[in-house]
Amino acid sequence: MDVVLVVIVVVVVAVVPAIGIGLRLRESVQSMACTGTGPVNRWIRGSLALIAAVIGWLIAGWVGLAAAGLGTALVLFGYWYLLVERKEIRSFREPRSPRHVKPGPADLCLRKDREALLSVRNLTVEFPAGRKDVVHAVSGVSFDIVKGETLGIVGESGCGKSTVAKTIIRLNDAKSGVIEYQGRDLAGLQSEALRRIRPNLQMIFQDPISSLNPRRRIRDVISEGLAVWADESGSWSEDRINELMVAVGIDPGIGDRRPHQFSGGQCQRIGVARALALDPKVLICDEPVSALDVSVQAQILNLLQDMKQRYGLTLMFISHDLSVVKNVSDRIMVMYLGKVCEIGNANLLYSQPRHPYTRALLASIPEPAPTVDVSESDIAGDLPSPINPPGGCRFHTRCGHATDLCSTTEPTMTRVGDDDHHVACHHPVEVSLTTA
Repeated sequence: MDVVLVVIVVVVVAVVPAIGIGLRLRESVQSMACTGTGPVNRWIRGSLALIAAVIGWLIAGWVGLAAAGLGTALVLFGYWYLLVERKEIRSFREPRSPRHVKPGPADLCLRKDREALLSVRNLTVEFPAGRKDVVHAVSGVSFDIVKGETLGIVGESGCGKSTVAKTIIRLNDAKSGVIEYQGRDLAGLQSEALRRIRPNLQMIFQDPISSLNPRRRIRDVISEGLAVWADESGSWSEDRINELMVAVGIDPGIGDRRPHQFSGGQCQRIGVARALALDPKVLICDEPVSALDVSVQAQILNLLQDMKQRYGLTLMFISHDLSVVKNVSDRIMVMYLGKVCEIGNANLLYSQPRHPYTRALLASIPEPAPTVDVSESDIAGDLPSPINPPGGCRFHTRCGHATDLCSTTEPTMTRVGDDDHHVACHHPVEVSLTTA
């Protein structure tokens, strides 16, 4: 009976507190793992685990159970470090390389006559939903971007545009596929190798205000990346920060203000300056103007065009508004429910839209394309659930051209004409070239 009582007391006063402390420390360590690498930080994380063990031992020692508490604490230390530190944090910092997939029909839209700076092949991204369900956010998407080009990605909310962007910079993990940047597969990079390549790919987020730290001065927000990489990318100075602020239209004299003291358009300019601080090669713009007024939208779009010319950027521009995308893009990709419907030269896609969904988008903008009718903007039904997407063509449940073939067989990406224009549709709409 005394032994049972001792065990109960040890569990209450040593095991439970040590587990709680260990879990809280694990959260702190995971935050450190985003920026910390190398043996020094491994020693720090091991020391934190040891501190948790010692605290558990001391708690047990206060009630005269030092020996039992020490043994329990050491067991907890071994469990925490070996299973949590070595397994969970490793998976947090070093995601497994996605399963390699063979080239598929979607790869037909990749250009072989031009060297791509960024190439995405058969990208698939899924998220768990509950115990058994899976959200099929992106399914077999392929595209490429050559240096100095602007690729516009358009589609209604929930089609997977932002998921593609976040997966490219590894904020999301891919289930399968290849994300090739300058000959290296980003999906397979781990730890330090991924960290070193991230300055080359920067992102402007959709909500300009919430993407900025409200407690920091905007000067510190812009210079944070430079401060982290100063030892390897060269020294930085206040002149560099002032130059960036002037370039995006922000007065350096107000650099000590916080984000809440700026308008939405000004915060988006600050986000642009932050993204440009590390001199990236690829700039991903995730609906950068959707939360802004129309007049401010034009200012930000002009700013992005100016920055592209000044810094030689390659842009990926994401929006649900095709009228915005067609004005800034060299190439356009249309997505629907995680799939690519149509991709090609911006002028061709605007003047000769072949996919019914693309035509619906073009018919819904204030100035419809010359080859579509306003009535084509009426799409029946609601967007299907990505948890259980329709079989065959995913658009067939809302398409006026659908046949039995569309519901049973998934269309493959097919080249139309002799130019850079590809469509995934069993019944692409014929467009009169004389009318276009």
